[in-house]
Amino acid sequence: MKLRTYIRYRLFQGLKIAALLLFLVSCGPGSGRYAQLLEEAEWMNRNDSLFTTDSVMLRVVRHYDHWWYNRNTRMKAYYLLGSAYRDLGEAPAAIHYYNMAVERADTLSPDCDYATLFRVYGQMAMVYGFQNMPWEKREAIEHYKHFALLAGDTLSSIIAYEQMTDVCYQLDDTLGVYAYTDSASMLYREYGYEQRAYSCYPTIIFVCVTSGDYDRAAYYMDLFEHKSGLFDKSGKIESGRELYYYKKGLYYIGINKIDSAEVYFRRLLPYGYTYEGYKGLLSVYEARNNTDSIIKYVHLFEDAMTRWMGNRQYSEILQSSALYKYERNQHLAEQKARQAQATLYLVLFLLLLLVLIVLLSYQGYRHYKAKIQKKEQAYRQLIAEYERTQQEYQQKCYDLELLQQNLNILRQITTAEASAVAEATEKELRRRDEELEEYRIRIARYEAQIGLPKALEKEELLKSEDIVVSFRTMGHSGYNGKKPTKKEWILLESKYKNYMPHMYARMKVAPLSVQELRTSMLTHMGFSTGDIVVLLSTSQNTISNAKQSANQKLFGEKTALTLAQNLRKCAYFQ
Repeated sequence: MKLRTYIRYRLFQGLKIAALLLFLVSCGPGSGRYAQLLEEAEWMNRNDSLFTTDSVMLRVVRHYDHWWYNRNTRMKAYYLLGSAYRDLGEAPAAIHYYNMAVERADTLSPDCDYATLFRVYGQMAMVYGFQNMPWEKREAIEHYKHFALLAGDTLSSIIAYEQMTDVCYQLDDTLGVYAYTDSASMLYREYGYEQRAYSCYPTIIFVCVTSGDYDRAAYYMDLFEHKSGLFDKSGKIESGRELYYYKKGLYYIGINKIDSAEVYFRRLLPYGYTYEGYKGLLSVYEARNNTDSIIKYVHLFEDAMTRWMGNRQYSEILQSSALYKYERNQHLAEQKARQAQATLYLVLFLLLLLVLIVLLSYQGYRHYKAKIQKKEQAYRQLIAEYERTQQEYQQKCYDLELLQQNLNILRQITTAEASAVAEATEKELRRRDEELEEYRIRIARYEAQIGLPKALEKEELLKSEDIVVSFRTMGHSGYNGKKPTKKEWILLESKYKNYMPHMYARMKVAPLSVQELRTSMLTHMGFSTGDIVVLLSTSQNTISNAKQSANQKLFGEKTALTLAQNLRKCAYFQ
């Protein structure tokens, strides 16, 4: 009896000490300082003050990210940490911590802070927009609109409708652009935001102009210019919105008012829109048939386009690749680390009750850490092997290009000896081309293991489509087999557009000729050069030229050898 009483007494004392420790951790002298830091960070974020470091918010997050703190406070801490990384230009980290913030929100609770939650999704949508990831942006905006309504913020929910117009344009959803623009404008007027009702028209104006609907474009332009409040008395638009002049220039080109179009295209140049400005001026002088000016602006436009495409492609590939890997790998690693930390705190809490559990948990923790380190080491080795294979592939591409140049020289020599050497070179060229295809397959396999390509599943689904299988059969059948009909080409192009909408849109904007488009699609779907020659009923030299031209228009590389790799990479990072 005395032993039982003694055990109860010790257990009660242990619980009291544990409760005291928990109180000191959550309500001790340091907690007031963290509350002040959180409040200051929230004030900075609301007043558009840029974060210059992440160290303070990291400490705040580490302090609050425990089950005994309010879920709204934990969500807010992660949201502000994501905003710090947003201002530091680290988009992958920003998206990661915004997702962590969302995970901490209890949307089923009547006390959920919907006002903060919808702002989290708003920031996520903005970052996804910078990353050129329209599907992810669309999903974030839908959540933004939903929780803004729950928070009672009507204006923000209407802004979500307006933001959806740009997303629909990126996704080539013209009907969506019209529907969301009309909905946003109607709701703005309904709730008394008259000027906002007419300032949401730029995207729909551009869609009308590019589709040739100039009457409707004129209608929206008149409302935008006279009722949005964005223009001064001289007709100059508000700073930061000067790209509208490009849309206006396109409109005047469409209605054959060339002089007016030139005025608006020239307005773009002082604001840094050289790509759009020179492109517009080139169309002006083409309409005037002014050869000297056409030559001048062709060069200016090419230079501007090269700079624009170079900056855009480099930034988007690096950031999208980093975003995908960070979200899939870093988020998983931190989730496991958080679980380990929760386990560690639980062990410390039970330390006064049962020493044995502490020891066993510690051993489990060490085993877990060793397992994580082993996985990280294997991942680093995989990355190193991937980079080595990429280097070998680039070298073999270079060697193949040299061999192709030698073959072109030999074909110009009519001697029997040169013809024999040319034939042997052709065989070697085909062998190396097959070897390169093996390297491309290996690279794709590495990328799938690393976690890069979202498009791999889409590519495999596309290759399994009946029309693609039918084309592959026709390509393998040789020159005497069945050739694709016009209807079959249309069906193949439609399937490619459905699975690879961004890549297809890029081909159309380039623009590629019919032969270049078909060659690029077949190359992306893994058809060999020989199969493409059969399907297009042409020569290998013609297909090589089509690949080279398409590669230059799409990616700025004047070679046929890297077209397949560039198409695959571009599809991965969209």
